[in-house]
Amino acid sequence: PAGTGNDFNMVLNKTEDITAILEAMFKMNTHYIDYMNVSGRRCVNVASLGFDVDVLTRFNQYKKRIKGKIAYYLALARTILNPQFRKARVICDGNEFECGYALIAAGNGICYGGGIPVTPNAVLDDEFIDLCIIKKLKRHQLLPILLKFLHGDHVSSEHTIYRKCKSLVVLQEDGLEINTDGEIFNSDMFTCSIEG
Repeated sequence: PAGTGNDFNMVLNKTEDITAILEAMFKMNTHYIDYMNVSGRRCVNVASLGFDVDVLTRFNQYKKRIKGKIAYYLALARTILNPQFRKARVICDGNEFECGYALIAAGNGICYGGGIPVTPNAVLDDEFIDLCIIKKLKRHQLLPILLKFLHGDHVSSEHTIYRKCKSLVVLQEDGLEINTDGEIFNSDMFTCSIEG
């Protein structure tokens, strides 16, 4: 584990104890897991669009001047106060619909951002993508849904679309900023398929 949040490690190993992880590796306790092909890039945990990309972009700017978790909390607060809602065409297993959204996440893993269970029903080896869409909502509704995120309770919210799928395409007129496992890149479209 060497990432900022180590979320994938916690799903995979349930510990950050390097000795325990190495012991498990040397015992050759191996198991195949899926990964997602996201617009030509490999992603083992979570890929996303929207709100959390905005948070990450701000965080990357702030951490040059502000150390520690304060930079992340400041980025989060700024994004909550100035949310950007976008409109996209979503194609999920061939079913197409228009969607105004705050966040779209495709999960092979369960959590990101230091333990936030964005796709709490995801299983690493079930050969499915867990799709979570937080629909466009009123500004005052954003904080309550984010608080539900902390426990994975957003899945049952009326503002959420949550389903399992094999393939996902998101199209947006002005292009997309995509987060894959904490790395941001630009693309004309978001394509996601599961590789078992």
